Amino acid sequence: MMKKMISLLPIILLSVVIMTGCSQKQDYINVIPADAYIVGSADLAALVEKSGLLTESKVAKEKVLEVLKGNLSNEAFQQVEKVLGSPRELGLDLEARLYMFNAANFPYPVWVCKVGDENKLTTTLNLLAKEHFCETVSKEKNYQFTIIDQNKIIAYNEESALITAAFNASDLEDIGYEFEKLMAQNSQNSIEKNPGFEKMRKMHGDINFMASLAAVPEIYSQQLKSSIGQPHLDLSDVMALGKLDFDKGKIALKFEYYTDNKEIQALLTKQAQATKSLNEQFLSYFPESSLAFASIGANGKAMYSLILDNKDLRDIMPSANSDVAKTIFDSFDGDISIAITDLTMSESSVFVAYAAINNPNILKTVYENKANFLSRGEEITQTGENEYTFSMKGFNVFFGIKNNVMYATNSKKTLDNICKDVTPSIKQAPYAKEIKGKNFFLVVNIGAILDLPMMKMLVGLGGKEYQMYYNLASKISYLEMSNTTDNVSEMELILKDKETNSLKQVVDFARQFIGL
Repeated sequence: MMKKMISLLPIILLSVVIMTGCSQKQDYINVIPADAYIVGSADLAALVEKSGLLTESKVAKEKVLEVLKGNLSNEAFQQVEKVLGSPRELGLDLEARLYMFNAANFPYPVWVCKVGDENKLTTTLNLLAKEHFCETVSKEKNYQFTIIDQNKIIAYNEESALITAAFNASDLEDIGYEFEKLMAQNSQNSIEKNPGFEKMRKMHGDINFMASLAAVPEIYSQQLKSSIGQPHLDLSDVMALGKLDFDKGKIALKFEYYTDNKEIQALLTKQAQATKSLNEQFLSYFPESSLAFASIGANGKAMYSLILDNKDLRDIMPSANSDVAKTIFDSFDGDISIAITDLTMSESSVFVAYAAINNPNILKTVYENKANFLSRGEEITQTGENEYTFSMKGFNVFFGIKNNVMYATNSKKTLDNICKDVTPSIKQAPYAKEIKGKNFFLVVNIGAILDLPMMKMLVGLGGKEYQMYYNLASKISYLEMSNTTDNVSEMELILKDKETNSLKQVVDFARQFIGL
């Protein structure tokens, strides 16, 4: 009976959420500790509405009641029926955002819900206790609680409910002690005093999140600090703030770094100065059918300054601290763009790249000083005026300067069309309008990749499992990632169906997959 009830609880809660109305602002998050290094929140009502499940609330209610009728006592069944008829009878306010956090004393996720009516929640839990789903509700100084399956706890007071699962049942006593302190908190000693958290709350995404870089394992944080040449920095002062939205035809992720640390702010500002806004200079040179495309607005002088500031990079590239290296970096001033235009099983991926330069003699400088840059087995040969070939174990890259633009490609066929407009070009691509104002932009044309004969052959050989993955991917048009000069990053998964909400498309596919 107990296992059966555990499996039925998510169905009950989902049905309650489905019949819940629009969210209102609620203040119930004082229980989140100030040292929480990961915090997330979700608008359950909005997510359910976007999923399309609201249109099926009546059917869902009838199905749940039909399943439960033979598995609950009459008293418990009447309570569940009452809750499904009026979700507020549950005692939890599921119109408010659901929060989750990790903190120093809580390495496992803790969920935070708004309590709508403490007495009603107690009544609901005690009825479930009679069905052996949980223990009878007990009282502590600042809260009431119940235990589920020996290692899961629901603790609540008149404002907030905390839900978590311990690694071991023996940890519950320590959790209860920590919950006691959290329930006694006010806004002055909770996460609300964190300005980054307040900024996260104002993002108003379907899902919001903040994550301190202190959450990064030490081995990786040391690598990160070394990569930026600042091994002494305290990464706990830096947070990633972001939101995830499910819109019509796309899933959008947006995030940025936030810190009050003046030293880190200065470092982030200096890094941002290493790039500039794209001027879309080379879009007409790339075919719209390109499998992948990336472009960055380069400020070569600022990039070189960052290298000089980074001891680890200077140790890896001893030649970086030279007049030649400075001349090369200083020559890049504007867009650097690259695209993969073809992919086969028998040859390397075909790519073509362009770069805006302010020094027409840059390649001559590279050629004359090639001994400082090449490793064993590598060679650069001059094939014409401002034309060169880089060779390494049978792999060749042809590069040069034409019309004051540097180019590179690994395809001799592409050489005939270097610096020439193509039709249709990326200028006509649906994502072209998103490039303006960015300092970095990347797109992966998933639709074009799936249309490759090689991909269709692999799917045919892979059987039903590969076909399922192919069918899922075929709903995607392209993936784009971008960054702006104020360090705001975005990632968007663009779907082929532009009229249906992306979450509903995901739910519908999941239903097909599991046979519902």
